[in-house]
Amino acid sequence: MGQNKSLDSLNYILQTTKNDTTKLRCEKMLAEMLEVYRISKWDSLSKKAIILNQHDITADCYNNLGFLYQNEGVLDSSINHFDLAINLNNKIKRFKDAAFSMYNKAYCYKKFNVYNNAIIQYNLCLKLCESIEYKNVESYCYNDLSIVYGILGNTSLSIEMILKAIKIQSKLNDFQGLGASYSNLASIYYYQKDYTKAEEIYRECLNVYQKANYNQGIALIYANIGTINFYKKNSKIAIEYLLRSNELREKLNDLAGVSDNFNTLGKHYASIDSLQKAEVYLQKALTIKEDIEDKKGLVATLNAIAEIKITTNNLEMAIKYCQRAKTIAEEINYLKGIKESSFILYEANKKFGNYNEAIKNYEQFISTRDSLQNKELQKSSLQSLLKYEYEKKAAADSVRVAEEKKLTTIKIQQEKTQRNYLYWGLALVGLFALFMANRFTVANKQKKLIEEQKQIVEHQKAIVDEKQKEILDSIRYAKRIQQSLLPSNYSLKKHLNK
Repeated sequence: MGQNKSLDSLNYILQTTKNDTTKLRCEKMLAEMLEVYRISKWDSLSKKAIILNQHDITADCYNNLGFLYQNEGVLDSSINHFDLAINLNNKIKRFKDAAFSMYNKAYCYKKFNVYNNAIIQYNLCLKLCESIEYKNVESYCYNDLSIVYGILGNTSLSIEMILKAIKIQSKLNDFQGLGASYSNLASIYYYQKDYTKAEEIYRECLNVYQKANYNQGIALIYANIGTINFYKKNSKIAIEYLLRSNELREKLNDLAGVSDNFNTLGKHYASIDSLQKAEVYLQKALTIKEDIEDKKGLVATLNAIAEIKITTNNLEMAIKYCQRAKTIAEEINYLKGIKESSFILYEANKKFGNYNEAIKNYEQFISTRDSLQNKELQKSSLQSLLKYEYEKKAAADSVRVAEEKKLTTIKIQQEKTQRNYLYWGLALVGLFALFMANRFTVANKQKKLIEEQKQIVEHQKAIVDEKQKEILDSIRYAKRIQQSLLPSNYSLKKHLNK
């Protein structure tokens, strides 16, 4: 209901606005909401965005075109468009979008089995994510790297990567991502045939998905626990979990998952010679796989039914089912399916007495097996190369760490020496300060003493001056007395003249 209102609003704006940029943004939002997966549509939008100088929309269009070309199986065009998106996002400083496009590019290489390039791109993406603290995509990279290293047989590195992903996802409370990481970790132990450890981790994964109420993930883990218990010979537990998975998958309309569960149940019953039950489940799987056109699944199911027919000596039907499986496998160039079909046809024809057909199919089996072994050899060579590169990098890192440690030791020693000089300098400054303070105190005392002595001298001088004044005043007074007692000069002259 809410989406319909949004669609109506966007359509109204699209029809009424005269602003080309607004029209473009509405078109893009409508295409995303309606999940338009046409290359022509996004190519058209990217060209409009370039004309209107809308760099963010152009980058988003390039990213979507990368996805679409990837789904079409065109590696070069997909990578080219992801590169365009990365460069443009970096240019306009949308670094999180650039990181996401880098992740998509790495995933594309992984999907096309170009594992060396995938590893390089994932590591480049990780550097950017770490610098901008984009933890979600960082965890995606570690998760995918775990899968790649697992495919290449580097189990220790695969586990190391998945544990890094789990650490980040736990902090982010990313339950779906955390569940996927636990599932991948369990798969590593499953392929090593450590079924007990695998089941333990699958059950942890189940708890995570149940907390998140993620039913699709719960259904998948039920199926995986069921499959593991078949290998552990716990048929009752295995069947219980597969039926639980199917109940959920039917509610979710996950037909591919339902058919896979029927296939697993059929193969299990065939392994314990309950052939009638086995064929019932396999026929159910076959019907669904035909409806959803799951061609690889069809090959596996048809071959499983053919093997039951051989066991029950219904050789004509065995050849019919198996020939159909081989035809489909050849159409899609599914080498593993061709190999299995050829061998079953060889056995059925040999048992039936069609020796020419038996030889012909056996030769095809050998030829296909050799092709697969060559592919495995190439994969093994790539694995060895990657292992060499990793060990080389690890050795270089060790040398770098040792050099850094050496430089750090020298730096610490230099800092220690500098600190010692500083301490001695401070001590000298302190001593000088004490000396100066002492001199200042002495000078002040001397100054004070001089001032006191000056005051005494000045006081004494004042006394002397006062005494001198008194004496002079006494003399002057005496003189006046004397002068008053003696006759005047005039009187003397007068008497003398007489």
